[in-house]
Parts: sequence; structure tokens; C-alpha cells
Amino acid sequence: MLSEQVYTRLREAIMRGEHAPGAALKPQDLAREQGVSLAVVRVVGDGLADRLPNRGFAVPAWEARVRAAHHRPSRTPPFESDKGEHLSGAWSEAHRVFHPTLLDGCGNPVLLETFDRMWTASELARDADAAAEALTRHLTPTAAAQTDES
Repeated sequence: MLSEQVYTRLREAIMRGEHAPGAALKPQDLAREQGVSLAVVRVVGDGLADRLPNRGFAVPAWEARVRAAHHRPSRTPPFESDKGEHLSGAWSEAHRVFHPTLLDGCGNPVLLETFDRMWTASELARDADAAAEALTRHLTPTAAAQTDES
């Protein structure tokens, strides 16, 4: 499908850094560059870029989201004074939000889903060794495959 091809080309251009974070992505320019109609570019833009009111789209500012997500746990007391050494609910939630925001810049849905599953499992079991082992099992074949390709 044409919209999927345009989406793929635009996504690759963004991931290669051909469009800087915060850079304006004007539908008219993208349509001309891609050799497609303006309607296709608008469909492509949904979810891939941030909409700028009356100005088209912009590359999402991932760094700004990371800074904002980091600000919250860094400004939240990690422990509640009356509960001793147990992490506060507010800090735990801020910490939980920070990590996927940090990883979100990778654009890899498989990694993000794996992280989410591991985070949930670690919160339930609190077994750091098992989490590290699961992560190693998941990442080792990918690292080996990339080494083989080199």
C-alpha cells in the first residue's frame, strides 16, 4: 500500500536523523519529496509526528519528554518518612514512567513490549537475578545475529 511505503520511508528518514527533533515537517514539502498526494502524507503523519496547529507536523521531541519524565522522580522524595525504607508510591510511579519514556526513542516496539513485560514481572516477583537472566536470553540472539552480519 502506498501509505505504508511513504510511512516506512519517512520513518527511516527520521530514524537516520534526516529530520531533527522539533524540525517542522510540512505536508506539502513531504508530498513533493515522496511524489505522493497531500492526503497520503496526512495519513502517514498520524502517530509518526506531532501535529503543529496550522503548520503541519514536527518530529517528536523525545529529549523533552525524557527530561520531563526525569524531572518528576528527581524532585519526588523516594521514601515516605513514616514508612521507613520502603519506596513511596509517588516515586515508584514516577520511576516507572521514566524508563519506558527513555526507551521510547528507540522506536523498536519489540524492545518496548519486552521491557514492559520485564518491568511488570520484576514488580511482581522482585527477582532481579531472574529479570537479568531473562533479558540476557532475549538480547543474546539479537547481538549474535548482528555480529554475524558484520
